[in-house]
Amino acid sequence: NPLGSPDVIGFTTGSYTGVVLMLLAGASSYAALAAGALVGGLLTAFAVYLLAFRRGVRGFRLIIVGIAVGALLSSVNTWFSVKADVDTALRAAVWGAGSLSSIGWPAVLMSSALVAVV
Repeated sequence: NPLGSPDVIGFTTGSYTGVVLMLLAGASSYAALAAGALVGGLLTAFAVYLLAFRRGVRGFRLIIVGIAVGALLSSVNTWFSVKADVDTALRAAVWGAGSLSSIGWPAVLMSSALVAVV
């Protein structure tokens, strides 16, 4: 069901907001960016759930609130990118696009180990 996907309810935008905030704070390690994405996504999911809760959570309300929160966070991300220095904005854009161009063998080995465990 496409309406239940993470991007519709704002989870992916919240994760990206977490990464942008970590980059603005000066973090550059993979672990810090992953933690920022996880915390940003979970906080967004919690906020959407709280805002959608009114005598129980109904699907349509969750979707509408998720779309609204996602749009709000998307505009916040754009504002952060405009106000940040060029290098930070570029790193955030590359991270958001999902580029693997700067990945070295240590990151590949770490990812392979995590995939093997899962």
